[in-house]
Amino acid sequence: MEPNPHHADVLRGLKRRYAPARILVLNGTAASNRDGTQPFFILGSHPMYHEWGSSLLDRAGGSSADRGHVDIRTVDLARWTHREVLRRAPKPHSKRRSAALPPAVVMKLDVEGEEYNVLPNMLAHGVLCQLDAVFLEYHDASTRHRDIENRYKVPAAFQKTINYLVAHAGRCNVTIQTLGANEI
Repeated sequence: MEPNPHHADVLRGLKRRYAPARILVLNGTAASNRDGTQPFFILGSHPMYHEWGSSLLDRAGGSSADRGHVDIRTVDLARWTHREVLRRAPKPHSKRRSAALPPAVVMKLDVEGEEYNVLPNMLAHGVLCQLDAVFLEYHDASTRHRDIENRYKVPAAFQKTINYLVAHAGRCNVTIQTLGANEI
């Protein structure tokens, strides 16, 4: 899933190149905790800024000239993962070492602040605990304030809460590994 329209051409090329591998690319679509349509905010008028800070959250804080938005589709990641990934049967001619072992399910999640909605929803629906590993980048909940002292307090507290809930959920073996500059 990629909501940023500036990545559409590259992703269409990758989809064509890897078509035999059954790769699904959802352009103009963002992971969320609900299905629907929502504004996707793009920070800055210079194309360089289209890579950083674009999000479902309007976090620019500057004038409206400093940001724009496009309406994109949102997908309930918990429901989508259950339907499209966890219920998918492995190919019968799989080259795995043991046909008795199901394939590992690994997710990389970099959703620019939407993790505060997505992860609790995945946990509440039992999907998070069915994954083997999640590589996750936590983001400051509100980048409007650049207060270095307080910038990582919310992500750190949220990460501790999610880790506690996963550890006490019972039959939950997911490993969550943080990535990126906000690694805590």
